[in-house]
Amino acid sequence: MPATTPAIGGGARTIISLAQPSYASVDGKMQTLFVITALAAVFTSTFSHSLPSQIETDAFIKSINEKATTWTARKNFEGWTPEQLKSLAGVIGINRGNNTLPVIHRAIQVGDIPDSFDSRQVWPFCEFTIRNQGACGSCWAFAAVEVMSDRLCIFSAGAKKFVFAPEELISCCTACGSGCQGGFLNEPFNYWMNHGIPSGGDYGSNQGCRPYTAAQTGQTPACNERCVGGYTKSWEQDIRHGIASFQVTNTVDQMQHEIMINGPVSTYMEVFEDFYSYGGGVYQHTSGNSVGGHAVKIVGWGSENGIPYWTVANSWGTGFGEGGFFRIIRGVNNVGIESYVVAGNPNTAE
Repeated sequence: MPATTPAIGGGARTIISLAQPSYASVDGKMQTLFVITALAAVFTSTFSHSLPSQIETDAFIKSINEKATTWTARKNFEGWTPEQLKSLAGVIGINRGNNTLPVIHRAIQVGDIPDSFDSRQVWPFCEFTIRNQGACGSCWAFAAVEVMSDRLCIFSAGAKKFVFAPEELISCCTACGSGCQGGFLNEPFNYWMNHGIPSGGDYGSNQGCRPYTAAQTGQTPACNERCVGGYTKSWEQDIRHGIASFQVTNTVDQMQHEIMINGPVSTYMEVFEDFYSYGGGVYQHTSGNSVGGHAVKIVGWGSENGIPYWTVANSWGTGFGEGGFFRIIRGVNNVGIESYVVAGNPNTAE
């Protein structure tokens, strides 16, 4: 049976060659800025080292399952090399220059926050699709455009289902970082406001103005602000903008309130070796070393057997975790999941 590749933005793919994964099959598919910057420095350093061979080994998975009490481990990355696994974690921190996002803090009344919430159920007319970034370290771009797409649909009551193109951020947003070699969590939302982003579906979909092309090569595409041949609109006609970009105060209730009022948010997390083998349940870091920073999208929360959790959309394909989603313990900032949260609001008039 061919292995599936949870990709960096949306759907599991079939590996035809172990040396070169193929993504032809679309299915299978606040802490302070100082703390964040310090963490980013550690992750960048870790990112350059080789991954220990224990990741995804049968012995490592067995040891995780012997220790973990709230989640189970399984093999997700059959045939992946250490370098390919490294590429799945592509956050290099935040840009602390002039574009730091304003921090919002909203008044919340006692009883405002329900025990459970799921954006997929509250706004069923929106798609909340798991996307696939492939071999490109573009989790930071995928988490951002997924939030943008979700919120445009939510704010328009389902009238505008626009799939924003991560490739625009990866290839053209110079302030965002280094494309497939990693990016900043905050800059995509500034770019959305100031420059605009066109539509673009996943690799092989041929959907939208700028369909994703970086899944297989892992190389940053050249900036090309033109729509693909055959698309009915020009790039200028296709782009959509945000009207607000901000950082959410990093407390659980502020995060919850923002999600239930405006929709999913993009957040940072630290990837440890055990996370690659997440199979289901409420994840808590159990074993292994840090690999790097990662960006994901929180869509809701709940509890299981008394354990509070966040419901999160990953960008490693539908073959990862619970159909591409995972749950992680809530309220203790496990692996930094509550340390830096960003979002923005769409311009629904376009």
